[in-house]
Amino acid sequence: MGYVAFSGACMNSTTMVQRFLIQSERTGPYIESRIEKFLRGYKDTFESRSEKDFRGHINSAIVKRTEKIKNLNKESEIVVVY
Repeated sequence: MGYVAFSGACMNSTTMVQRFLIQSERTGPYIESRIEKFLRGYKDTFESRSEKDFRGHINSAIVKRTEKIKNLNKESEIVVVY
């Protein structure tokens, strides 16, 4: 099964959603069922994380978001989502 996939968060002032863009020769209902299966499996993975592991991921995200930009190339990688 060949396909092109993209996933990303979309945010506005009141909501945040995760979007999936899939290009495939498969039918829409089939792709949707595969996304649902992935999300159910990820839910189990996410819920089985220890509190320590979860806090580690939070701290890593904080460090990444607050580190000073080192050069113009890194600055150009920042994507602002509205």
